[in-house]
Amino acid sequence: MCGFFQKNRKRRRLMRRCDKFLISVMVICCFLLAGCSGYGGTVSHVTHPTTSSRNTASYRQKGTISRNVPSAEDAMVHQTPSNPPSLSSALETADDGAVHSTSYSARTPYSPTVLMYHLVEEKPFTSLTNLFLRPSEFEDQLKALNKAGYEYLFADEFGYSSRKCVMLTFDDGYEDNYTNMFPLLKKYHVKATIFMIAGSVGRSGYLTADMLREMSASGLVRIESHTVSHTDLCSLSDKTLNRECSDSQKILSQITGQPVRAICYPSGGVNEHVAAVAARYFSFGYTTKSAVHTKGCNLMEIPRLRIFRGESGHTLVAALK
Repeated sequence: MCGFFQKNRKRRRLMRRCDKFLISVMVICCFLLAGCSGYGGTVSHVTHPTTSSRNTASYRQKGTISRNVPSAEDAMVHQTPSNPPSLSSALETADDGAVHSTSYSARTPYSPTVLMYHLVEEKPFTSLTNLFLRPSEFEDQLKALNKAGYEYLFADEFGYSSRKCVMLTFDDGYEDNYTNMFPLLKKYHVKATIFMIAGSVGRSGYLTADMLREMSASGLVRIESHTVSHTDLCSLSDKTLNRECSDSQKILSQITGQPVRAICYPSGGVNEHVAAVAARYFSFGYTTKSAVHTKGCNLMEIPRLRIFRGESGHTLVAALK
């Protein structure tokens, strides 16, 4: 009997050892399988990092190249164009080749409203009386804009801003821009852009080269193009259209010594072809289309808000909200 029990003990010890061995083998196999599964998961995440929120979270925890992929919020804040015209805003090239301003960011939530003026004169001298803003009205508008905290941009600074912003643009380049408008800019420390007809410099009733140089040198005024002859660009041959753009740019730049990077289309005459040709010479194009908001606009067809005689500072600021 003793021999029988001894043999049974040996068998039980042997079975326990076999059980431990099998358990160890099974544990090792489980670890190996888990390791293979984890490797396959990492490759899958690299290839498809956004297949699911769970996979994305796992992918970030592994410390792989997802660190170089910004979040949607970061992408919006830091997005920049490959060839920016000098903007602080985000840009996008559309299928038609036009450059558009695009998404706002938390840092730059405001797009500029572009105000369109012509003359600052007490008494109109043509039948187009609405174009003659009284000096007192213009001063009242500047006071109201300053009080409301608006930032002023030049026409070649179009872009989003961290503050409410406007552009003051004056068409044609009349003499009163120097005698009546310019002193008010200096008084209230305000910036403005004059779209000058290059062929009219020095003509009776228009700005002279000396006036343009003085205003440009002040840092409060930039001189941009309103073409050479103020003609309908849509009716011109390609050769003449190119000359209206290039010659106006050269003439005005030679006078002020500053680059000319924006154009205002005479009488709003612009189509897809005109805008494409203008884009060869300028970074920004302005129209006569009246609008308060410029969000997402084509940068070669930027709308402007018309300002007429009789507009007070209060009504102007109310219109911008």
